[in-house]
Amino acid sequence: MQINPYDWVAPYLEEDALARSVMEYADLNTDQYGALMDVYAISPPNIDNGGEGFFPPICRVGTRLLVNPWALRGMMSSRNILYAVLNTDQRKFDEHVSPLLEPQLTEMAVRIFNHLTDVQVVQNYSWGKGEFDLLVYRQSENCILHVQIKAAIAPDGARMTTRVEVRVKEGLKQLQNFRKLDKEQQNSILAAALGHFVEDVQVVDVVLCWAGFGTDNIWPSLSAVAPLNLALLAHLVQENSTRALRTFASDSHALIDRIVTEAKPQWGQVTLQLGSETISFPNMDCDWGSLVKYQLAVHSM
Repeated sequence: MQINPYDWVAPYLEEDALARSVMEYADLNTDQYGALMDVYAISPPNIDNGGEGFFPPICRVGTRLLVNPWALRGMMSSRNILYAVLNTDQRKFDEHVSPLLEPQLTEMAVRIFNHLTDVQVVQNYSWGKGEFDLLVYRQSENCILHVQIKAAIAPDGARMTTRVEVRVKEGLKQLQNFRKLDKEQQNSILAAALGHFVEDVQVVDVVLCWAGFGTDNIWPSLSAVAPLNLALLAHLVQENSTRALRTFASDSHALIDRIVTEAKPQWGQVTLQLGSETISFPNMDCDWGSLVKYQLAVHSM
């Protein structure tokens, strides 16, 4: 795979003129513009807001900005704001960002689950030795989804992927803690959570994340669990609002297999020519267009 050299043409712009235009077009004040530039710009040698998983696409050089349009297009995700705050101000992240990640993911999941027919949804119920992040119950099946939500920042890079995997393992342990209880205890706890009598309910385990779940090492532990992110969940529900809860785990794995088949992922080589030097590195490529319908499912519910 060869990079088009025109993708790497970099404008060199006076920041004052660019800032005025951006603030006018985006209806931002000076403080808002400055806060965004704290995330998306670096002033060498200070690059504290970047690192593995995100590197700011704008470089301050004196009074001018060096901008790579191709990199800018790919790096403006709002996810990178969270990543930059985590890198630059751990206290602010812990106090203001982290407490909102799981509730936000929970809220979005509840909205999607409520599109299923004939279900009762309960969130954040503590049962003593653990907590249900979400329960989704259908009386006609006498089946319930036990959902553990792990809302780490969507990973990009080896270390972040490993951190997500650690959080998923925590979720699996919480699912197992409830499964270890005898049927009588399970019935009593579920009845209290749902607010009505239930007996011999079939429990289906679910782990819900923003994006991925970790490395290959985690997948054997997910074989009997429904691994879901919002895109997968939304597509399953949109595809069939009467979908059986009993088959949610097998259905989620089948959907993941279908996505992989459609995307046709394959490893290739990227080659960059920098003057007299040639740099090559492996790169995963796939049919990105095939993924759009799954990504859009979240926005249509």
